[in-house]
Amino acid sequence: MDSVEKVTISAFEIGPSKKLALPLSNASPESGELYIKIDVVKAYDHQRVIEIAEESFLDFVRIIIFISGKHDKTIQIKTGLPAFPSMSRELMYVQTSSYQITDTEGRLESGSVSNKTLEKIPVDNPFFCKNLQFEKLLNLYAKRHAGEQITDFENRIINAAIAVGESAKSRDIKNSILYSCIALEILFSFDDGSLFQKSIADRLADTMAFIVAKDKEARLHVNATLKKVYQMRSALVHGGNKKLNDDYIVVNALVRMAICELLANDKYTEIKKIDQLYAMVKEAQYSYS
Repeated sequence: MDSVEKVTISAFEIGPSKKLALPLSNASPESGELYIKIDVVKAYDHQRVIEIAEESFLDFVRIIIFISGKHDKTIQIKTGLPAFPSMSRELMYVQTSSYQITDTEGRLESGSVSNKTLEKIPVDNPFFCKNLQFEKLLNLYAKRHAGEQITDFENRIINAAIAVGESAKSRDIKNSILYSCIALEILFSFDDGSLFQKSIADRLADTMAFIVAKDKEARLHVNATLKKVYQMRSALVHGGNKKLNDDYIVVNALVRMAICELLANDKYTEIKKIDQLYAMVKEAQYSYS
């Protein structure tokens, strides 16, 4: 943190550990170690309180990564102890990798040791704590955590953002692909109960193209990209051996764009359930100039 005071992001409070009456660890006050706090209500078992808090802190990590828009695995946020050691005001130590290469007889041929450090980003920066683009998302999460009523569609938006954050956070490309597709399904999946209906990939692609694409070429590109990623998802789920690639990153970016549009564009203000969005998509598809 750039300041020495606490900051509030959605339902979370973050501040310097040295400000706590009872320290969480034995780290020195100069370490820059932070605490994260969330209020838990209507839970009277202490272990359950801790479980709720832990899951909420994971949501915080995912939401921060989602807001950042970075999908290159360079953001690392850790809750719990031990904390990432601080190397300076600007850098933190993440991990050390050590490898040995031996021949078939076990004789050492070479070895390597490397340390990984990352740049610190102040969480009290307005980009995170007062993000105008996703302020509504942060407020919706706080309302849901507090037990206030939000719509089915607002729940979908929160859960889709968290799934994109998990996809961007994961170091396993298979998990990243699956969570990208989970984000799509959470946001747009819909079964109208009809006997004849499009495949789920077609439905998701058409809906995404309707929200984020502005012309025919862009709609075709969005449609094709989503279907390619969904083919990888199907291969993974059904035990196939399809070659994996980083196209899921485009899906994450598209879901982020869609959420931003759904939150900011007045034409989606009245949508409370997913069938209302699909009615808009169908009307647009049947409108011929």
